[in-house]
Amino acid sequence: MAIDLASQYPVEGLVAINPLLWLKRYGPVRPEALYGFARFLTPYVPYLKSLNMSRPETLHLAAGSSWVPTAQATALSRYASDVHNRAERVRAPALVITSLRDRVVDPSSSAAFAARFASKRVERLELSRSGHIAQLDWDGPQVIEAVSSFLEGLRSTTSRAQTDK
Repeated sequence: MAIDLASQYPVEGLVAINPLLWLKRYGPVRPEALYGFARFLTPYVPYLKSLNMSRPETLHLAAGSSWVPTAQATALSRYASDVHNRAERVRAPALVITSLRDRVVDPSSSAAFAARFASKRVERLELSRSGHIAQLDWDGPQVIEAVSSFLEGLRSTTSRAQTDK
């Protein structure tokens, strides 16, 4: 959603953590290819908190109901594709954080988005120990430090630009 907003409105900067374009593939078929059939098989799929994070002491923080409507997956997939198409309008500096152990979103989604941005400044951070909700998982302190540093850099750039006027 942050990428969508940054593609439509002027923003000072963008932070995207594990942005969705494709779901994680477990085998030869992309999950998105199954959406049309899945809704006929089952109206709901179980929501597994453990897919989002692996750190036991923060697992209870993963929000969500026990079941997710299958139809949501189709709509979300279409939305993600539309946002990816608009991503070339993102001109603000961006920080894209990727969890290499994400079991929900395919980590290649981050690179696909970063490559589409029109921004002159796109920073990337790859995390080796965390799942989808990286800020609450093992690499949480690293995420907080990277985001803080990125935002501080934006503030410094903005302050210098205002001083030069």
